[in-house]
Amino acid sequence: MKYNAFLRGSKGTRALVLLLLLFIFLITGCNPDPQIWNKKSNEMVAGDYILANKDQFSEFGKLVEMTHLDALLNIRGPFTILLPNDEAMNAYYVEKGVGSLNDFTDEQRMDLVKNHIV
Repeated sequence: MKYNAFLRGSKGTRALVLLLLLFIFLITGCNPDPQIWNKKSNEMVAGDYILANKDQFSEFGKLVEMTHLDALLNIRGPFTILLPNDEAMNAYYVEKGVGSLNDFTDEQRMDLVKNHIV
């Protein structure tokens, strides 16, 4: 079996070549100018919008908090929220025969909030 010249060289030669390759990789791989993310919009994220309009969307805000999805709605994501107002949420409670969000199971609450996030 034939060995190439690199494998036949001394340990010092191999180590020197590997260090040289590592040095070249580090120098060429680093970008001295970091890419700074620029905010494209000054508009509110969905979570902030719901909190700012609690008079209209307090029930959905409670639902988001109960399901712990408030962190998701506080990032700029590629999603849309079909945001029901309190009147629509109360009509849904009447339709389902419950008095409030507390009457739903955790799974039902999660399904409900996920059905409003696209």
